[in-house]
Amino acid sequence: MKKFFLASLMMLALSLNVNAQKNNEVYMSLSPVTSNLSSGEVGSPLNKKEFIGLTFGYNHAFDLGDNSNFKFILGAKLMYWGYIDENKTIDGKEYDNLSENYFRVSVPVIFKYVINVNENVSIEPFAGLSIGVNTDASYDLKKDSRTLHVDMFGENDGLKRMDFGAQVGVDLGINRFVLGLSYNPSFSNYYSKGTHDGKWNEFDVKFGYRF
Repeated sequence: MKKFFLASLMMLALSLNVNAQKNNEVYMSLSPVTSNLSSGEVGSPLNKKEFIGLTFGYNHAFDLGDNSNFKFILGAKLMYWGYIDENKTIDGKEYDNLSENYFRVSVPVIFKYVINVNENVSIEPFAGLSIGVNTDASYDLKKDSRTLHVDMFGENDGLKRMDFGAQVGVDLGINRFVLGLSYNPSFSNYYSKGTHDGKWNEFDVKFGYRF
């Protein structure tokens, strides 16, 4: 998986020098994320957390054959997710709040079909896969003026560095601008410790510019 991730980044870098005047897209997304944690026991309820996320990304589109309506998209995304829980109790100790912060980089690999409504407007459904690397993850426990900072990649935490999932959605192209909606469920566990495991579910509302 790591070799695939590095090869995808190399292809993305090469794409900057190919058709540099078209098929490039930069965008920003509001990315609410739901984390589903399971205890692994039959019938046990899921522990859900809702994060506020922000994504910055770049995509390059390659035409597939003579029919330019079919596109192969290779991109890169930098994501931040945050979470705050007030009046948190952990192991019998009370804290004023718990704040979690995640930074990750992912490479989406997407196939898209472009439906041209007219020369200025297009509807573009797409589907593909996404490989992600969690670059930084931590949480802070605050009590009065004291703060306990914990790295979630430590020996006692089960956060994984890499995960992968799907990406399905639709873009609306208006001249050089693009609006998009997508749903990105994870296939692999981003968290695994003992009988507990967890997966992401991410929604993206995108605004971008093409050049």
